[in-house]
Amino acid sequence: MTWDLSDYSYVEATITNLGNNQERVFVYLANPYKDYKNKLTCGSDRVDFAAGETKTIRLDLSAGDLGFNSANIDAFRVYTGMHKNPLKLKLHSLKAVK
Repeated sequence: MTWDLSDYSYVEATITNLGNNQERVFVYLANPYKDYKNKLTCGSDRVDFAAGETKTIRLDLSAGDLGFNSANIDAFRVYTGMHKNPLKLKLHSLKAVK
C-alpha cells in the first residue's frame, strides 16, 4: 500500500520528547525501494527537542531526492541517533497540508 500525496505541499508531524534529556529527531518519507542504498526520500533536517518539548516538523514534499515521487509514498519514519538509554517520544499527529 502506498500514499498519494501529490495534491499536498507538506507533511507535518507533531512530536513530544517525553524523556528527561535533549534528543535529536529525524523524520522522513520514502518511496518503495528494493534496498536501503537505492531508496528515494523526502527528509527533514535534524530537529533538537528539549526534555518535555513538543514541536511540529514540516517536510516539504517538493524538496525530496531527485526522482522522489510524492504520489508513491510507502514509508514514514521517525528516528534518532544511537542512545544508551531508552527514548520516549510521542507522535501526536501526522497530516498532509495543501
